[in-house]
Amino acid sequence: MIPRFIRRLSNRRNNLKIFFRKERASRIPVPLSVKLKMWRRGFLGESAVIYGKQSSELKDYLSDYDRLIRTPPINGAYSVILINKILFEACFRSHLDIPNNLGVIVKGRFIRTCSIHDLVDTASLLEFGRSTCGLVARPIGGSGGVDVHILGYAATSGFTLNGNPATEREILELLGRLPNHIVTPYITQAAYSSAVFPATANTIRVLTMVDPATEIPFVAVAVHRFGNKDSIPVDNWTQGGLSALLNVETGELGPGVTYPRNGRVEFHETHPDTGSRICGVRVPGWAAARDKLLTAARAWSIIPYVGWDILMTDRGFVVIEGNSYTDVNLLQVHGPLLKDQRIRQFYLHHRVLR
Repeated sequence: MIPRFIRRLSNRRNNLKIFFRKERASRIPVPLSVKLKMWRRGFLGESAVIYGKQSSELKDYLSDYDRLIRTPPINGAYSVILINKILFEACFRSHLDIPNNLGVIVKGRFIRTCSIHDLVDTASLLEFGRSTCGLVARPIGGSGGVDVHILGYAATSGFTLNGNPATEREILELLGRLPNHIVTPYITQAAYSSAVFPATANTIRVLTMVDPATEIPFVAVAVHRFGNKDSIPVDNWTQGGLSALLNVETGELGPGVTYPRNGRVEFHETHPDTGSRICGVRVPGWAAARDKLLTAARAWSIIPYVGWDILMTDRGFVVIEGNSYTDVNLLQVHGPLLKDQRIRQFYLHHRVLR
């Protein structure tokens, strides 16, 4: 049997590897002296820029170490339901509108998982994309908008791939190279969202928690993401998109914030590429979407911590995926999570805070 202190040493070493791997991936320039001060408090160097705070002023912010190391165990064995997109659809489709998983592509081979459509290979999948609004291929267990491919089609202009014109041959060659992707229909977003930025599907990240005292779920925070020219084909914040705080009660948006690659946090009341207004926009149908998410969270309260990605449409909303340990920088750039006592108590109960 391995002595306890050796296991602890090994765990600590692995945790530090995870933390500093994330540090190396940061795209924000930060002096080493600032990084050292932030590391002592459990924060990445970039957090000094994102939150605009000295290390001594961060007591109400959930640290990067706690997010990376201590939030993943919250959902325990059930986290796989959120990580695996096939399981996610199977478990939540009776509660929420989730795009049908058409099938998976494993090492270039298409395997149908949906009985509704007669799809046998990537060629028939391409034809399905031609007859609908398009397709989206995402890594089965991926996150962060990495390696996502969006296929569009218009009768007047033909196929596009991630917003660029593409031939059928180019698309089939790409599909034939995908290692482990799930394919879903492309969903057309609501008019208000397209008006802000039409080149990406602009999703809302909604963080729900199940109150350990009452066992009733609540929305901790929600932000609306919008893509821009740097983030295409996705709206991911660290890839260049914007994060706008969404008022959980009214559905009204605050200004959009860009990931500070240039070392400065910038707030935009209008979209920097399109000029369309963000601040003050009210999300149509938000209250119904919020309440339906909370109903699903209560039905699956064995998964107490979920970062939902939803896309508003002109007929309601669809749930793209759930995240088991959401990024918090795009949430806390608008203010610290731990100022809310319900949120602080949740993290204390699950031993995220010590």
